[in-house]
Amino acid sequence: MKLALLGALTLALIPAAHAADWHKANPNTLYQSYGQSGYFAGTDSSGNLQPPAAGVRGGVLPATAPTHEFGTGIDTTGAPQFAQPAFGDLSGTAAPSQLPAATTVNLGAVQVGTGLSVSSGTVSLPSVNTSGAGTYGNVTTDAQGRITAVRAPAFTDVTGTATLGQIPTIPASQTSGLVATAGGNANATLAYPSGAPIQRTQQQRASDRINAADYFVCDGATDNATAVATVNTLLAAKNKTLYFPASLGALPCLTSTPITLALGDSMIGDSSGVTLATTQGNTHTSLLFNAQGNNVISGLTFDGGGAEFTGSSSGTTLTVTAVGTGRLYVGQVLAWAGTGTNFASPTTITAYGTGTGGVGTYTESQANTISSENMVAFFGGSGSYLLNMSAQSNALLSNDVFQNAKNIGMNIGTSSNVAFAGDTFVNIGQYWLATGLANSRHQAIAFSVSGSGESVTSSTFTDIGLDAISFGAVSNSVASGNTCNLSLLQLTALPTSTYPACVYANAATGLTITGNRSYNALGNSYDIYQSNNVSITGNVAVNSGSAGVGIFGGSAHNVTGNTISDSGQWASAPFPGGVSFSGSSNNDTVSGNVVFDDQGTPTQKYGIWGNTGSTYSNLTIGANTLTGNLTGPLGGVFGPPGVTSCGTSPSITANSSRLSGTVTAGSGATTCTLTFGDPFSIVKGATVTSRSGLAGISYTPATATLVVTATGLGGTTFDYTMSGQ
Repeated sequence: MKLALLGALTLALIPAAHAADWHKANPNTLYQSYGQSGYFAGTDSSGNLQPPAAGVRGGVLPATAPTHEFGTGIDTTGAPQFAQPAFGDLSGTAAPSQLPAATTVNLGAVQVGTGLSVSSGTVSLPSVNTSGAGTYGNVTTDAQGRITAVRAPAFTDVTGTATLGQIPTIPASQTSGLVATAGGNANATLAYPSGAPIQRTQQQRASDRINAADYFVCDGATDNATAVATVNTLLAAKNKTLYFPASLGALPCLTSTPITLALGDSMIGDSSGVTLATTQGNTHTSLLFNAQGNNVISGLTFDGGGAEFTGSSSGTTLTVTAVGTGRLYVGQVLAWAGTGTNFASPTTITAYGTGTGGVGTYTESQANTISSENMVAFFGGSGSYLLNMSAQSNALLSNDVFQNAKNIGMNIGTSSNVAFAGDTFVNIGQYWLATGLANSRHQAIAFSVSGSGESVTSSTFTDIGLDAISFGAVSNSVASGNTCNLSLLQLTALPTSTYPACVYANAATGLTITGNRSYNALGNSYDIYQSNNVSITGNVAVNSGSAGVGIFGGSAHNVTGNTISDSGQWASAPFPGGVSFSGSSNNDTVSGNVVFDDQGTPTQKYGIWGNTGSTYSNLTIGANTLTGNLTGPLGGVFGPPGVTSCGTSPSITANSSRLSGTVTAGSGATTCTLTFGDPFSIVKGATVTSRSGLAGISYTPATATLVVTATGLGGTTFDYTMSGQ
């Protein structure tokens, strides 16, 4: 017979003493051994076990308990019985996590919060008002003290200060919250860390860029004053960019009022393709724009309402055949360009003929007869600067064109870190052509009052009335890599006592002038007055009216490595040396310069010259190349002394001066007298040293002479120095 029993259940039905060996026996053996003893119910006719009955053991059926049920017994068919347990069937206590949470519609577990009391499973609320209706804390009661409403606490109900952990972190979709930042300050201004861009809307992004094409009409005729007023309101929000696209066209955008750049604003154009020009009657201090600091101005042309052109005049008709810069307008004053025939003063344009700003005819206010020549035009009146920047800092003006301004082009006062880079200045400060007055000449850039960190680099200056770059009492400033193409026209057209420089400094400190090129500066190309710690290195000066480099007082000037040629174009120039000193200075160095004149008729009298009557303490004149000069390599106070009473054919080296030099005594000499063309006021000391070691040399220094005496002095070469004032 067959035994169909599970192991665990089988062992439960067989006595323990026989459980270990039940599987070894066959069913007949089991029945013979146990069935007759009352353990089994017997077998049917086929030899199968019979199901159990009450009090009788029998076979059982295999079964698997359903999920979440357990066995409860075996019925009389041998089938196991199962049921899901009830709470009464469980032992122990449920864990909190095993309890369902209460909802508004279902019962469940609730955690009692603070402020409530629990006793024997009963939750008690805090005592409430029983005297009348009202709101107390988070609970509203009626007149009987019954709770009628419960509200969430507001921030005004809370005392103290939230911790950082209680403030939510700001996600990308939110505009407030706690932001982790690497910077910031006590005013809660956040500094966003690198790699964490500020999340802003498209509207916010677009508002940062103001497109001038949305406001300006650039036709050379319309005054954009209303557009400027609108744009200035937008720019006042700060950190905006005013953009002038090339699509505005080649005609000027006229304005009678300046654009005002607030702190952090920029004004950008498409590679100088757009011109902003002033109208007649603009009397603002800044004609075209103001800058309040941290500004960038790039890629634009700024026009002061003038023009350079070629034309002729017959009667009251002006005929224009070519325009160089700017445009012609009704109301402009006409003038020559320094050569030819000037207009009767004043002559203005009163009407357009065939010309409307460019080539064509115009009506003049009075008759003139002038053959074709270069001419200029300016708006008259009291117009001022293209830019006036005062008491501001940090501005960059790059790749711009500034032209046709009758006054100072850029006036920078009491400002720091203002930089010009790669700009072009044309026809600035030339109103003297119309007035014939020296005081109508003006600078292209004037750092007029104290500032620091100013710089002008890689810019070009052409046709400037006065100095191209003028530094007032600034400190730690730079002029580097600039080119000045100035003009000698004032020599004949405007005789005066002062003329323009490429770079002029007055009371500056810590100034670096390097790598500049100056052509036809009618005054001193690099004109340094009462300034200290000035480095003038690696510059070029050609055809200067007076000196290539002029040092006038101050201290610690380093003049090295410059190339200076053909100075002295102004016949009555007061400073006749390629490098000239006038006014007492000290601790100066002049070395490594090449100073020459290669003209057919030289005009540069000396390579290095010092004005008489001035003192130069601790001046070092090192090795310089001084050739072709009209009179000699050194002149003035630096010129060599005369050598007399010094034997036959004495000589003195070309670089000798009253301060130092080398003399070779003539044959048969026992004394040599050196006579200074510019006597000292006070002699402080002298030295004389024989190069051959001749013994017994004595010398007597005086204000006008140095007398050297020795036996066998003839043929001896000796070096001398003189110190004094």
